[in-house]
Amino acid sequence: MSDRPAIQLATADRSIESQNVYCYEKISRRQYLIEVYECYVRNEIQKFHELNNERGSPGVNVYRRECVGDDIDTPLRDISICEKKSVCEQSCTIC
Repeated sequence: MSDRPAIQLATADRSIESQNVYCYEKISRRQYLIEVYECYVRNEIQKFHELNNERGSPGVNVYRRECVGDDIDTPLRDISICEKKSVCEQSCTIC
């Protein structure tokens, strides 16, 4: 099944086109998916949209820079805000 072009495309790292359109910074598929779902895990979808609408641009994730930090293990704010972090990392099927 992995020989199918659609599967290869869906599981590959991000393309140049994707990097030039979306506000996410990570290139590898695994890291990109983690970045996409951070605001959902933290239940801050509205905050993500507000920040992205104000200052977002292709390749610049304003939400991650202001609320999460460059490294998820060293966030810019108190990690207790995201109680689901350890649960997500243990049961995440996309990681």
